Amino acid sequence: MSTPLAHFFGSRIFVINRAARTDRWAHVKAMMAQLGITNYRRFEAHEPVETFQGLPDGNHACVSSHRDLLAACAINDWPNMLVLEDDFSVLPTTGGLTTQGIFNRAAAELPPDWDMLYLGGGYGSDPQYRHSRHLVRINTMMTTSSYAVTGAFARRLSRHIHGHGPIDSLLHAHTPTAQSYCITPRLFAQWTSYSDLTNRETDYTPSMTDPRHEEMLVEGDWVGSAPPMGDLLFRGPLMRQELAGPHDMDGTEVIVGREGRFRITKVSLLDHPAPWRYGEIITYHLQRE
Repeated sequence: MSTPLAHFFGSRIFVINRAARTDRWAHVKAMMAQLGITNYRRFEAHEPVETFQGLPDGNHACVSSHRDLLAACAINDWPNMLVLEDDFSVLPTTGGLTTQGIFNRAAAELPPDWDMLYLGGGYGSDPQYRHSRHLVRINTMMTTSSYAVTGAFARRLSRHIHGHGPIDSLLHAHTPTAQSYCITPRLFAQWTSYSDLTNRETDYTPSMTDPRHEEMLVEGDWVGSAPPMGDLLFRGPLMRQELAGPHDMDGTEVIVGREGRFRITKVSLLDHPAPWRYGEIITYHLQRE
């Protein structure tokens, strides 16, 4: 039986792995067994051929490995591709949902013109907004251990991915203006193990599970379809610049704090008798969904 991840990406699930890192390939097999995925392929990572500060330049090899996968996606005209590094690790889930179940919901919320989707990572900067219940529109992310890309974006991106990197820093020039998202809650972190890039044991779990950036978005963000006038509501006091009046927010579904999903049932100006003006703060009454 096909899992949501396997169904969405088909045979286009690639894991970058160095030939010498048999320990990590054993880890990959364990993670894939846990996910119920069998249709994944090993992409042999490039070996360092240059040095940096007297050591093999692992970042240069890492960048070229990712570039070649992006180029393969473009050349073969694949609709999309999932790229995993051999230290990706499945995070525990809560609330009775599985990793596959969360991905299935997030995939259903992706807009048709999406470019890039992170399944895990650490936020490199404040995100832009919450697109939906399971998707955050990002600016930049740290680490590239689990991301998906469309064929169209791979074609635009691959020509820019070269040099010493690191790879996540190279992507920072493109993800803020592209249709780039991260799944929330994040599905994957990175296995704490010896890194060929840092030449020491590295643990990225704290940054890849830190909830602060996602919590910045939960107060007053739209959930579901946006209002007819367009964009999304940003964090902070409920505020809407494009609406004609506060009553236009009645019935809007929102997430408030960490308390869950609510629906606005009444909206009024905040002690301000003047007519509605762009950006005025409002008070609101909520009804739990």
